[in-house]
Amino acid sequence: MMDRTGEREVATVPGTLEGICPAHIQRYEFARGFVGRRDVCDLACGTGYGAMIFGDSFYVGIDKDEQAVEFARQSYDGPLREFMVGDAEDPPSLISCEVLVSFETIEHLEHPEKFLAWAKDKCELAIISTPVRGACPQSPFHVREYTCGEFKELLGGYWDHVSMFIQKADSEHNRYDIRYPARPEDMGNLIGVCW
Repeated sequence: MMDRTGEREVATVPGTLEGICPAHIQRYEFARGFVGRRDVCDLACGTGYGAMIFGDSFYVGIDKDEQAVEFARQSYDGPLREFMVGDAEDPPSLISCEVLVSFETIEHLEHPEKFLAWAKDKCELAIISTPVRGACPQSPFHVREYTCGEFKELLGGYWDHVSMFIQKADSEHNRYDIRYPARPEDMGNLIGVCW
């Protein structure tokens, strides 16, 4: 069984999406719209539940936590899915993919430039998210949080094209919305689509 530290989403029923925060599921569903049937690398995949959302795409999930990777293998393994241990600041050099997804990762990194340089070199398209600085209480797991402008500038240092989306809670309708473009005053989770 996977330890519940509060840092990773863990399904209450392994092999399903049950108990996973709807905002996390929505980010993967959003990314699926860009993926189609292309190969996906989910860097910092956590417990691997994102594999379920990409369906028929070849999926490689990478996480530095061995317990999370083992949980992913036991819970979400399949013929088009592979899980491995690896660090976002030192990703496996042999991995290349058509689409990178990496949600709520970059704010944990001491050296995000290593991750971004690898992603630019290895992937045709990158979809990267991070919480907006000040949108929620500072997590003890976060090294740095970004404003909308800082995040776009950081990603723009690696890709020629960066589209910034914002995912916000819509408490009136008890759901989350993703919209474009993200504005400087927006609070929520930024999603950069980079190519």
